[in-house]
Amino acid sequence: GEAALDAGDSVTATKAFERAKVIDPAVFRPRLGLAWCAARAEQWDIAAFRLDEAIVRGFIDEEALMADPRLSAFRGRPEFPPVLEGLRSRRAQCGK
Repeated sequence: GEAALDAGDSVTATKAFERAKVIDPAVFRPRLGLAWCAARAEQWDIAAFRLDEAIVRGFIDEEALMADPRLSAFRGRPEFPPVLEGLRSRRAQCGK
């Protein structure tokens, strides 16, 4: 999915991330990928939802979230602060 997204093919990337999500529903990476796809399409609510799903499944790296160029436009959106707060809360629950 990442290679397709980097090549500008959001449709193929989304399909790949959706397949990966089904193969291993417990991992966060496919949901993070789907958040990238949604952010590229300026589907801000979906990007937030997918990031929330990733956080529940273990994505608690605030530094990565803040530095990820694929999410740069999303970070300026009003949907972003609740996602960041959710990540911080989840990280605290994990003792990190």
